[in-house]
Amino acid sequence: MLKVPSKLLLLVKKCSSYNMLQDFYNTNRSWHLTNLGRSWQNNSFARNQVPDRNQSSIRGARNGNNCNGNVEFSIMSYNILSQDLLEQHIQLYHGCPRSALDWHSRRQRLAREIHESNPDIICLQEVNSNHHAHFYKPFLNNQGYVGFYKKRTGSKYDGCALYYKTSKFTLLDHLEIEFCRRDLTHLLDRDNVAIIGVLKPSQLSNNQSVSSRLIVATTHLLFNPARGDIKLAQIRLLLAELDRLINQLSPAEQNQCNVILCGDMNSQPDSPFYKFITEGYLNTSGYFSGDISGQDLKQGRPCRPCDLNLTGINRSTQFVEIDKSIDSVKNDNNWRSSNKKSDKRDENGIKQLRREDFLWEEKNDKDEVNESSSISHNFKFSSVYPTQDNFNLPLVTTHHEKGSCMVDYIFYTKSSNLKLLGYQRLLNSNQIDRIGFLPNNFLGSDHLSLHAKFLLKNKAKVHNH
Repeated sequence: MLKVPSKLLLLVKKCSSYNMLQDFYNTNRSWHLTNLGRSWQNNSFARNQVPDRNQSSIRGARNGNNCNGNVEFSIMSYNILSQDLLEQHIQLYHGCPRSALDWHSRRQRLAREIHESNPDIICLQEVNSNHHAHFYKPFLNNQGYVGFYKKRTGSKYDGCALYYKTSKFTLLDHLEIEFCRRDLTHLLDRDNVAIIGVLKPSQLSNNQSVSSRLIVATTHLLFNPARGDIKLAQIRLLLAELDRLINQLSPAEQNQCNVILCGDMNSQPDSPFYKFITEGYLNTSGYFSGDISGQDLKQGRPCRPCDLNLTGINRSTQFVEIDKSIDSVKNDNNWRSSNKKSDKRDENGIKQLRREDFLWEEKNDKDEVNESSSISHNFKFSSVYPTQDNFNLPLVTTHHEKGSCMVDYIFYTKSSNLKLLGYQRLLNSNQIDRIGFLPNNFLGSDHLSLHAKFLLKNKAKVHNH
């Protein structure tokens, strides 16, 4: 009987194990459809449209599936793990196969995942600038995408990228945002960036005069778990830029605006940060900076009302004229000047205070803190993904030796023009443990990709007779 070498047996066993894990991964990352998604899929079959290349996705029309002004599109948000950051923080990846950390093998797995997912819009974070120029951009251009890239400021080598299929969308405008803005606040002193793209469907029928604009924003916020106050300032600047961009449009165009905000927020779903995004309001009184992102509770520094002051941006997270903004800050502190009692001093010039002076100051200072610690924004965001599965297990978007949690999101504005059709499921905490630390031999990053499908509606032209 022929004896099989032990090394060959070990290799076969290892390959079989990886194949089983990959099958387990693919099975549990199947697509979840909303009620509208199921209806849309059934109607797509009825119209005999060609199914998507991705067998797990919603089956709908191919490139430019435009039915009665309704355009189906998909978007992927993916932190692809910059190779320079991997090498700088190699201690996070000791539990990963060494072959899985090599850039040449990682890029093949990343490219395969993007190709097989076939999204219409791609938002990437942690894109190494050199790899973008020599790999990602040529690869994506060859796949029918065009887009733009914004490197982090300072000495960092990675940044964000936003690409879209020219067969599906036309670019109307784009904006690159740097979060190192000490002119606005002392908190905006980090090198993170964001990108905003304003898109419209490429293929529209002649009876559509006002097409639905799709505004897509992607970012990668500060990592530091103890500095949620900085992350809050960063996201407020991004939301203010989105608000200003929309307000520059005509009223008709504003009514047709739909916003998708995605990326690595470095904040957990039970955090005040997440609440601010999804509920549009937050009072930071009593929080520490580590509480804001939910990653480092009761750590950092106490959140102060003055930390919410952004020059030229009000507490509703909208740009205002500088002089009005300054007047607003002055009015917030009027009690400190106009309500002062007349000073009574002894012969040494020391101010004499009465008991009621302390009571008056305490009462008004408390009221002032409660009022000035509140911020809001005007977007009605919902998250594409739930934060737990049906068994109340937390869903996960990143997994390495230092932790496993959800920090990546796709938020969208709920409206009559933008409807969620479905999303590719995430893994829960138990499932990701079975997969093991990331990256591995079939996943190229330490984050999972997020992938969602939407329906974008367009209003018909109004004819005047």
